Amino acid sequence: MCNSNINLAASWRQAHRGQCRFFAAARQTVFAEAAFYNCADAAPRRHFPSHSAQGEREKGFGHTPFYCYDRPTFDWKPLQTEKHNSMANHNHTYLPIFLLCLCVFSCLATGCQKNKATTKTTFDYTGTAEQLFEKATYAFDRERWNDAEKMFTSIRRQYPYSRFAATAELRSADCLYSQGSYAEAVVAYQHFLKTYPTHPEAPHAMFRKAAAHFRQIPKDFFILPPSYERDRSATREARSALLFFLHHHPDTQWTPEAQEMLVETENALVRYEMYVARFYLKRRQLKSATLRLDGIGRVYTQSPLVPDAMLLQATTCLRMGAKARAQSIFNDIVTLYPAHHQALRAQKYIAELSAGAPN
Repeated sequence: MCNSNINLAASWRQAHRGQCRFFAAARQTVFAEAAFYNCADAAPRRHFPSHSAQGEREKGFGHTPFYCYDRPTFDWKPLQTEKHNSMANHNHTYLPIFLLCLCVFSCLATGCQKNKATTKTTFDYTGTAEQLFEKATYAFDRERWNDAEKMFTSIRRQYPYSRFAATAELRSADCLYSQGSYAEAVVAYQHFLKTYPTHPEAPHAMFRKAAAHFRQIPKDFFILPPSYERDRSATREARSALLFFLHHHPDTQWTPEAQEMLVETENALVRYEMYVARFYLKRRQLKSATLRLDGIGRVYTQSPLVPDAMLLQATTCLRMGAKARAQSIFNDIVTLYPAHHQALRAQKYIAELSAGAPN
């Protein structure tokens, strides 16, 4: 009987210890839940038996219920502060990582989009340039200069490596020329010739450049002074450009027109030189007048006004008393321009000088 009681007591003690371990694990779970929610009132109020070793010794195997809260033996404020600090540290740790990931994702997205655009542009490069060039050519053929110039400029800027870029640049300059923007056209033709010096249409660009200079020569207008009395810089530039074109391309479809422009240009320059010489003659500055007229026949070979300038120089030399120089100039007029009307006057002067009675 005694052994049975001892065995029963041992069994009861073992069961009680298992129950205590169970309730201890449950209490730890409650504490963990309270820490998670960070609220003391969030944890439930439960009854737990007393399972301390001292209670077992004092009260035997009985158990006295007591109320257990989330924080029965320590203050939760330090735990809460520690939790907030931990969360703050986590936030400070995760924020740079988040920003880094965002930047990497943005770069990848941009790169993918750029690759996609590049692939599309590479695929449609020639086709799009050709379509735009056809539209621009259509507008150019119908003399819609402004629209055509904008489209040609777009081709040159957006598709600089296409086979239409060179022609588009030339047509853009042609549009400027046709609109009367001669100064801008000169710059455009010059850039084309510098970029594409061996282009098949380089002679056309060279001629148009000279023609644009020619169109900027001042014209006569009844309100304004005569053109030969004004600045001749545009005239000299036009003459230089025309001579350059005729020297490099003497046999083109634009050669006759260029020669006519050259004659008009040299006529304007000869008139200007004669105007200055007469200005000196009015002030009895004979030497300055002859120096101004000297060499006109050698420089402006295409102008029909050269015999007039030479005759004026010869008569000025007679007034200065330089008969030998005057007779030489008269002989040049008769020899070089025998069909000119000034050749007859030169022959008369020669006869008078030979007779020893010049006027």
